[in-house]
Amino acid sequence: MGKFLTAEARTRQINERKKWVTLDNLLYEYDDGVVELTPRLLETDNYTFPKILALITGDKSEYDVRPSHPHDLKCRYHKRIIVTLSSQELIDLGYLREHYDPVLHEVYFVCDDIPAEYLSIETVTKWDCDCQFKEMILATGNVKKWRAGMYRSGVFFNASWLWTGKELDLNKVYGGIL
Repeated sequence: MGKFLTAEARTRQINERKKWVTLDNLLYEYDDGVVELTPRLLETDNYTFPKILALITGDKSEYDVRPSHPHDLKCRYHKRIIVTLSSQELIDLGYLREHYDPVLHEVYFVCDDIPAEYLSIETVTKWDCDCQFKEMILATGNVKKWRAGMYRSGVFFNASWLWTGKELDLNKVYGGIL
């Protein structure tokens, strides 16, 4: 199973109900070494799902919301952003670095903006998008396998996939709300 390279997500609520924007870049590394970027300033709903499903799966606020952000990007664009550098190269070049939070007294990794020359776009299918979502949920380490399966089943029925699929420009990924 892969792993998140960056810390828990910071988000800010925007002026619409159930709408948030990510404040930090997010990096996830798959078992095969592929690193995926979800850029800051992505509009997200942070695991919005029907209330009936919430009765079964529990309160979403107790879970790490990071998996919902790459899933939202992939649903909106039918693409994912791949970093052409390894995680070690990201550290060596200073794009992935340790950050000390004096309030929390914690050290964690943050990702600075990675230039477009180190990024590529890859098309994803709905099936792969949803399977990667489940993998990321499990990678957080705080969601039971059956619950991750329920979330995976829930996103399978996301009909908005049919009318999305916007273009994604690597030169504008940090330029505003995606």
